Formats: sequence, structure tokens, C-alpha cells
Amino acid sequence: MSSPLRVGLTGGIGAGKSLVGIWLRERSVPVYLADPRAQELIWGNDKSLRKQVQEAILSFSSPATKKIPLSKILLKEIILGEKTPLREKILSLIHKAVYTDYQQWIAQQNYPYLVHEAALIFETGMATHFDKIIVVHAELNTRIQFIQRRDPERSLREIKEIINKQLPAEYLIQKADHVIYNHKEIQDLYQQVEKIHQICLLEAQRDT
Repeated sequence: MSSPLRVGLTGGIGAGKSLVGIWLRERSVPVYLADPRAQELIWGNDKSLRKQVQEAILSFSSPATKKIPLSKILLKEIILGEKTPLREKILSLIHKAVYTDYQQWIAQQNYPYLVHEAALIFETGMATHFDKIIVVHAELNTRIQFIQRRDPERSLREIKEIINKQLPAEYLIQKADHVIYNHKEIQDLYQQVEKIHQICLLEAQRDT
């Protein structure tokens, strides 16, 4: 089998990209879940990436911060926080580990096209590794409501701060090859995904 079409799937927090990923997986499309996989690489039995992240925190942090042990909460705060040298270093380490793991995953797949679902595709430079990019877009209020249901511990202010730190929706849409608008009923969303699914199958066939 020739090299499969590589598709990136992304969108702002709360836009609904996970729903799209679920639909695709239910139809046997291989979907690499970059964000959960990154967590497994950091907190799994292989402690090499965790050690690199810890060393980065120690090298960039103040004496007081160095005493704080690495935890999921701390790492999440750094990644979702302000753009700092520490944040960029950690994202770089995670990106390299995930990309290596992703390449190994590709070698195990047998399907016309493969999907890489991740919150950060353009920010990490991953966009250049895909033949096509799908962006899932939802209005701001829809995203906020979804995040509030999923993460009830987050305040409205915190949610807006996270959204504002991400790339603007207009930028993502401009860079996308396909845009899925999560504005109506779930059935409308799935109809859009079905259409793009068929397009990807056709494009993969043309590339063979």
C-alpha cells in the first residue's frame, strides 16, 4: 500500500474536534489522539520525557518554584499559561516525543488516510507534516458552554483567558483545507464530517 493521505484535525478549545474524531473512529478511520497520547508519554512507565520536562522546569524556574514537584496540575498551568521561554521549551519537548510516537503509529496503520487530532497543530509547526488540515469551528458562546459542562471547576474568566491565548478562529479557518462548522444540531455536524470523509477517500485514491 502506498503512503496514506495524512490529515490534521484541530480547532480551538471547546469547538468540537473530539466529536469529529469519535465519528471518524466509529467508521474505522485511524485517528491518532495527540493530546491524550502526550499525557501517556509524560506520565507513563517510560519516565524519559517526564525527566526532560522536569529538567526544563528546574532550569527556567526561580529558586522558590524549583521546590514545587512536577504534577499534572502544574504542567497544565504552564501549557495553558502565558507564552514564556519555559512554556515554549516544554511544548518543544512534548512535540518531539509525540511526533516520534506518531511516526511509529503511522507504520502500523492500513487505511487510505490517517487523522492526527491535536489542539496545537499550527503552534507546534506540525501543520507542515500534513497533506490536508481540517479545522472545527464553533461560536464563542457554544465553546464556553461546552467547556463549562466538561470542566465545571473552571471559572468563566479562566475559560475566556484560555481561549484568548489560542490562535484566533479566523486564522485557523484561513489556514484550513476543510472547515467543519459546529453551529447547529449534531446531525448537521456529522453530515459535514461525512462529506469531508468521502473527499479524503477520493483524494487518497488519486494519490495512489
